[in-house]
Amino acid sequence: MSLISIGDVSVTPCCTCVAKYQWDMHNFWICCKDSEDMLVSPEFLAAHDSSPIIWSQLAFYPKGKTNKYNACFSIFVKIISRCADVDITEVTLSLFNDEHELISRVFKQPTHTDASLWGAEKFIHRSVAKEKVMSKKEPNDNLTIYLTMKTKKSQGSMGVLRFGKHIESINNDYEKLLNNEAFTDIKLEIVGDKSIRAHRIILSRRSPVFSFILMGRLNQAQEHKIVSVPIYISYNVCLEMLRFMYTERVNDMDAIADELLIAASEYCIEDLKRLCEMSLIKNLNVDNVIQRLELAHSCGAETLKATAIGFMAVHSGLLIQKREYRAMATDVSYEVYTAHYNRFT
Repeated sequence: MSLISIGDVSVTPCCTCVAKYQWDMHNFWICCKDSEDMLVSPEFLAAHDSSPIIWSQLAFYPKGKTNKYNACFSIFVKIISRCADVDITEVTLSLFNDEHELISRVFKQPTHTDASLWGAEKFIHRSVAKEKVMSKKEPNDNLTIYLTMKTKKSQGSMGVLRFGKHIESINNDYEKLLNNEAFTDIKLEIVGDKSIRAHRIILSRRSPVFSFILMGRLNQAQEHKIVSVPIYISYNVCLEMLRFMYTERVNDMDAIADELLIAASEYCIEDLKRLCEMSLIKNLNVDNVIQRLELAHSCGAETLKATAIGFMAVHSGLLIQKREYRAMATDVSYEVYTAHYNRFT
């Protein structure tokens, strides 16, 4: 089985409790040679009252998720993460067949085997959905999958509320450990004669890069010495990176999201990286989209990159005269031009 990322996901404006998306795929059939091969969309987010709450990804098996249904399309939406106070009440997945008939299936609950998946292995028989895919005379290797997701704010219970307050209390306690010399065993040396004290066990568990660095200084730790580690990012960014590692919180995220994304990428802190992407996507506009696309490309931030490319394809008329647009790296500009071309083909 192979997993291939393909296509673009676009958002259809709707009310705050209903999120609508469409996933456009081109030349999808040539990507899938075997049964169980899976195509996935870029990750995307849903919002409730303008706040990002659900990270999702669409998955499509042109030759079935399992051999049992290899004559069918299998289609799912995977819920990667969501806020605790939001419930998904209904998911609708749809596509048009070659007769321009909309085929939809409504799901009131996730699959029995995986609570993060909504959809069906036997979504529709492949010949009913895309006869032209199999036709040599009139091939059609493009497909759009539509998603509608309904959500609601959960009322919760007293037990849930107490648990939430308990987690908040733990985070507050961990935040008090941040840059507190008591019981610390690491000193992060920052350019400009500044330093931050931290705890080896937390950093090594939260970042594989820190784990590798600290393993190289194991003798110092065994001798109960403070381990010094040079850090080549600014003091404020380093402090907020550590705050996230201790508490999963960030202060003033919007102000430092771009620098923090670079740091999260460098130290392989994937959850922080995703949070930075959400902040940068939320504030995307024609003045910053080129810089954020280049940032996403350099940091491997695929969700931000796909969103920025889609944004630029839609607003190309406003961007094409900008010097930064013409100065984009060749590989990045090719992806932008391809997205723009696909909008009109």
